[in-house]
Amino acid sequence: MIKKLTWSDAVKIKRTDRKQKEQAVQISADNMNRIANYHGTSKICYPEYAKSFDYVISCCPSVKASEVSLYFCPAAYLKKIGYDRVAGFYDVSHRVVVICEDTDKITVSKQNGPFESVRGKFEIDEIIVHELLHYAHHAMGYMGISINLEEEFAYGNSVGYLKKKGYSDEEIIRYNFLPYLIQTINTRKIFAQVIGEQLSTLTPDKLKRLFKKHEQEIFDIVEEIALEKGRKLILIYSEQITDNVSINKSMKTNRLDFLDLS
Repeated sequence: MIKKLTWSDAVKIKRTDRKQKEQAVQISADNMNRIANYHGTSKICYPEYAKSFDYVISCCPSVKASEVSLYFCPAAYLKKIGYDRVAGFYDVSHRVVVICEDTDKITVSKQNGPFESVRGKFEIDEIIVHELLHYAHHAMGYMGISINLEEEFAYGNSVGYLKKKGYSDEEIIRYNFLPYLIQTINTRKIFAQVIGEQLSTLTPDKLKRLFKKHEQEIFDIVEEIALEKGRKLILIYSEQITDNVSINKSMKTNRLDFLDLS
């Protein structure tokens, strides 16, 4: 029998949720202070990396991207304070962009499976564009929209910048989009389809053995779905580039369904 949720229960849940959010904000504040005050951190101000800033300004003229606080921090220190395997991120609470200054030193998985072999290849200026687009997404009031939609906004609107640098569509997808797009695929669903069994009926040991046995087949399917998502994403945003559309606060987010392909 399912216990009925009382008013007292609801209040306790709300208080717990609020406390957890407050703790998360405090941790974020502490980490931003650590990064800003770390001796190995350098602050980047416009017009440094002007091409990255100017591109985002042209895409999103209603936000002041050139005024964003942007820090370069060593990979080793980011890992030490809990930001392992990240090339960059935007901290919403403090409106700060942090970029890993030595992406070649980011920790990589020691496993050798096909999924672990998927790694991005991007340069610092490209990471800056992506993270500034995250800033723009929030600055235009799109907070609360799903993580997938926010990532779609950042990846999709970076297409114009990457194309200007001479990348082909397939290079953009494989070296920039793919590590993220792979994560959007329901791998468990594909795993079940490949082996023809319900995963919930199998023991953990058998699941592990079967996954290892069929990993390459599963990966091939997942990768193709991810690549197709990437192609659709580029197609839609390339049309926006062709039409020379800039994004402003009065426009609604371009709700794409490319994430539904899985």
